[in-house]
Amino acid sequence: TGHLGCMATIHSNSAMSALERMETLCLKRGGEWPLPAIQREIGAAIGCIAHFKKVNGMRRLNELVLVDGFETSTGRYAVRSIM
Repeated sequence: TGHLGCMATIHSNSAMSALERMETLCLKRGGEWPLPAIQREIGAAIGCIAHFKKVNGMRRLNELVLVDGFETSTGRYAVRSIM
């Protein structure tokens, strides 16, 4: 929407499951968007995902991935693992 950047929180078990959770939340909302359109929008809107895991009572960075879009030919998000 023209913003240079923002941050949000979503609860999931991994970076990839965060993308899938966003799909589910969009579908639960109702509306008429087909899943491929939702996936393309998520792939275009999300730049990176930082997944934190609780270790010894403290949250630690567990995974960091860059999202490069959604590949309709493979049906998967194009991601690059940084950590």
